[in-house]
Amino acid sequence: KTVPLSDAKILQDAKGVAISPEEARDTIFKILDTTKLNDTQIKQLRDGLEAIVFAPNNQYLSTDKRDADKLDIKSTKYDVAGAYTDSELATINREYAVRKELADKVLDKMKRLNKINIDLNRQANYVSDFADNWIKFYDWKDYVPLKGKALSEEAELLNIESQKLGGELQDVAYTFEGRITPPDNPVLQVMADSALAALRVGRKDVTQSIYNAVQQGLIKGSIKELTFYDRNNLKKLEEYKGESKVFHYMDNGNVAVIKLDDAAQREAIRRTYKETHPLIDRLNKATSLIGQLHTRYNVAFAPVNFVRDVLTNAYTLGAELGPTESFRYLGAVAAGIVREQYKAGRFSYYYARGNTAKIKELAAKDAYYRDMMEYVKTGGRVSYIAGLAPKGQYEELYKSAAGGRILNTKAQIQRFFDLWIDSFELTARVAAYRLTKSNEKAELVKAGKSEAEAEQAARIKAAAYAKNLANFEQIGEWGKGLGAWFMFFRPAATGAVRAMEAIAPAFMDVRQAKYRLPE
Repeated sequence: KTVPLSDAKILQDAKGVAISPEEARDTIFKILDTTKLNDTQIKQLRDGLEAIVFAPNNQYLSTDKRDADKLDIKSTKYDVAGAYTDSELATINREYAVRKELADKVLDKMKRLNKINIDLNRQANYVSDFADNWIKFYDWKDYVPLKGKALSEEAELLNIESQKLGGELQDVAYTFEGRITPPDNPVLQVMADSALAALRVGRKDVTQSIYNAVQQGLIKGSIKELTFYDRNNLKKLEEYKGESKVFHYMDNGNVAVIKLDDAAQREAIRRTYKETHPLIDRLNKATSLIGQLHTRYNVAFAPVNFVRDVLTNAYTLGAELGPTESFRYLGAVAAGIVREQYKAGRFSYYYARGNTAKIKELAAKDAYYRDMMEYVKTGGRVSYIAGLAPKGQYEELYKSAAGGRILNTKAQIQRFFDLWIDSFELTARVAAYRLTKSNEKAELVKAGKSEAEAEQAARIKAAAYAKNLANFEQIGEWGKGLGAWFMFFRPAATGAVRAMEAIAPAFMDVRQAKYRLPE
């Protein structure tokens, strides 16, 4: 890609026009950036470039003495696996030989995970047809070992998540599609990338909605589309950075850079998940730790909080859906606490251990397990903000992979308390999910939707509604600041705002209330 080639017009293109070897390579790269190609066409381009770069007697290489270092294949310019010395590589190979059987098992799983990663990124339009051209052009198969090391500019192309191929256009962690410096552990890097690939698929329609809303003038902003060729050849990316930008990956390989002009709208869309100051961050952690002694590590808290949550949810349901639904919800929870509490605890146990096979087995036999699985799969338990930037994924993986007897013991203690709390919270939320889904499905069938269509749409609405009965991600910059100083301010404020939302229509005139309703 970067070996210096001659700029003398000593070749001919397909039309017989004289071109230089350097121009021929540029033409090949432009075709890869702008044209969807099949495997045969990609191989022809690769063979054509190799015929120039590796021609007998180096006849097409540059003769400029200033390019001497790049004309040496042993130059550090071509260290595509990172800045390893020969002695470091020799040490790695010796260690690999000793542990080959175990290492190969890990590598095999990482390669399989990478394949899934690329497939998911294709679904999210994050890896486009043009990125596919490059992946096939370089015949990537053993990609895992390149993860984690800082790559040279020349080697960056070999990174599937590179900014030029499929990656984001900036390194700002607080933007909607943020990045941070990758860790030096390639195994955790692959796992984090795969988690992010799944999240990209999930939020593809979210960025599409933002794109549509800006186009229609519902959200104040502007859109600039960059083609894959533009992205691969941009010299400066500064104008595409910043917290006001949202990136929408399009199915034609373009990236729509959406600039959100209204600060309040931007906050509502993105939320504030970048701490405004390190002091606020530390205070939040300290306040949270003290608060957890009252909540997370207090066995009595879960049942007390459960009653409070149920009454709050009943109030919200009654205000928004009518008093009848409030009593139906209370009845469902009362029945559930007797019949279903054990099931919620059991579900949480298997969910925490990633035993989805057991959950599916239980769901096939029992409607309550089925509804819990639906609620979780539809996003009722997802921390959406954690999915907006890789930082959250890396931190979670590092914590879970930390090891050590003390850490493992601490994790086991936390797991016990978390499962205890989770079983109560899940019971309250799933009761709301089942009630809302039942109502919504009946309405949709009455409106003429098929059973399958009504079922799918009702699941989504019910999961969103149950999650948003108390969504602690909906906290702004001021909320985070006050939450750092006052214990339980954030949950209290979230509950208060949700309660005000529920009764707000009572304080509006008919015109305002009608305006706020969906079409």
